[in-house]
Amino acid sequence: EQLIAVPQPRRVAAISVSQRVGEELNDISKVGYQVRYDKSHISKDTSIKFMTDGILLREVQADFLCKKYSAIIIDEAHERGVNCDILIGLLSRAVQRRRKDFEAAIAAGLFEKAKQGGLTGVMLPPPPLKLIIMSATLRVCDFTENQTLFPKPPPVLRIEARTFPVTVHFARRTEDDYIKAARKTVMKIHKQLPPGTILVFVTGRQEVHRLCKLINDSQKVRKKRDDAGEEVDDDEEEEEESEEEVPAGDLEASDDEGGDFEDDLDPEEAKKRREARAKLEEEKEQQKRSREGEKKKKKQE
Repeated sequence: EQLIAVPQPRRVAAISVSQRVGEELNDISKVGYQVRYDKSHISKDTSIKFMTDGILLREVQADFLCKKYSAIIIDEAHERGVNCDILIGLLSRAVQRRRKDFEAAIAAGLFEKAKQGGLTGVMLPPPPLKLIIMSATLRVCDFTENQTLFPKPPPVLRIEARTFPVTVHFARRTEDDYIKAARKTVMKIHKQLPPGTILVFVTGRQEVHRLCKLINDSQKVRKKRDDAGEEVDDDEEEEEESEEEVPAGDLEASDDEGGDFEDDLDPEEAKKRREARAKLEEEKEQQKRSREGEKKKKKQE
């Protein structure tokens, strides 16, 4: 039996989406994933295989026709990453080649001969490959009007989803530290607007952790002031925060940029980096506690 391949641009997406699909199907054995240095989640019962696009690209290098797959779903195609664009170019050729070989085999009557048992020692071609390119914000004309990529325009399916009104607000000026500006905006939305969910986009994991820490510190300062019956001002709240400045060397690029991330390292090196990062966080926490102790002493004096 052939598999359905679903490459994802990121390791986390491949793992989390595969787990969700397994839950939706009520059969986790049918869904597996493969990422770098980890092939243990693919079994003989797997029918849907999630993976990073780099994994599929390596498989295409070894087997251009992707014979073990009946369908390949390219997700998040609007990101136009290098791996994704190369895969679309290669797979568009593989689709044509597999269809041509399959039709030639039918015309030659190879499948009929194989049913009758009169064909031995001949490898039958796999059925045509289905290539599905998915995206919520893709510019479709880049594919439908590209005669080099698809000589015959492929069918386009549009799935209408529920839409909501969007209002765009711009800052009056550009802040030097946009992470602090994001924290201030989040706190204003939280205080002034009706209950709801706030989604903030930043450029990397380190900035996510820093912004979460800033917001948590803001909540702690606000709670202390509320307990003391004092009014809290955003500017005063920012001064109270004991935020550590992140050295430039500790900053990380976004997940889709080329860089030396844990996904690209062997397990031992990745483990050493995690231990070093944990040690650094522990030292920062000790420094923070010592500063808080000094502040308490000064207040008592």
